[in-house]
Amino acid sequence: MTFTKIAIVQCECVDADVQKNLAKLTQVINEIEDGTDLVLFPELFLHGFVNSEEIEQVSETSDGPALKAVMVLAQEKNITIIVGFAERKSGRFYNSVAWVSPKAIEFIYRKTYLWVCDENVFEKDDNYPVIDFGDLTFGCAICFDIEFPETGRALSGQGANVILVSNGNMNPYGMVHRVSAQARALENHAFVIMCNRVGSARGLEFVGDSVVVGPDGKILAELGDAERVEYFEIDKAAILKSKENYNYLEQISSMPEKQNT
Repeated sequence: MTFTKIAIVQCECVDADVQKNLAKLTQVINEIEDGTDLVLFPELFLHGFVNSEEIEQVSETSDGPALKAVMVLAQEKNITIIVGFAERKSGRFYNSVAWVSPKAIEFIYRKTYLWVCDENVFEKDDNYPVIDFGDLTFGCAICFDIEFPETGRALSGQGANVILVSNGNMNPYGMVHRVSAQARALENHAFVIMCNRVGSARGLEFVGDSVVVGPDGKILAELGDAERVEYFEIDKAAILKSKENYNYLEQISSMPEKQNT
């Protein structure tokens, strides 16, 4: 059985300061344990939470300097980095996550469900790319997305059995995402790995509480409320075991066909 080792980087970032955030990302990647396959960062990590007055100046295209720097690190360390950024594309702005492998930016997921602080800054998208990695299939979600059953169903409908959540959840909503992550994992027989931000910024208190939830809905790891890097090895056998007695996905009469990236 092949295990996929992921590093969950629960940390602070600096809003609208890509250079400081890149420096932090570089330090983290340089210190990552050998044998790590994937590294997951919080929501909008590269650029931080930006407002409608900052977005034009701060945002970058997918081939901009920030993601190019991430790509160099991925190549140097032979590791895949999943990182949030403020994306500019064709005159529009998106709250996005990039899957950066040593070879390429394999895909970009753009947030579907916009929370209050996203409105009037970002536009939503409704595309759910997935990617095969090892013997698993991964998809991504961003923060508020995880509160909707439709997110998990859209990803599992594309074949995803691991959902990575780049998160930016704050007080007093910590428990909302914990419960939502458990529900999405259970109903889709999928691992849900949620990486949240910590610290205070612009009147918000980010709660941390990053978690790994197994395909049976049980919490397998939790990171508390401080900066830390947690490692977890994903075992596909747990996904198969969760379907032994019942399979929620078999009860769904119509699901979209898988679209590999």
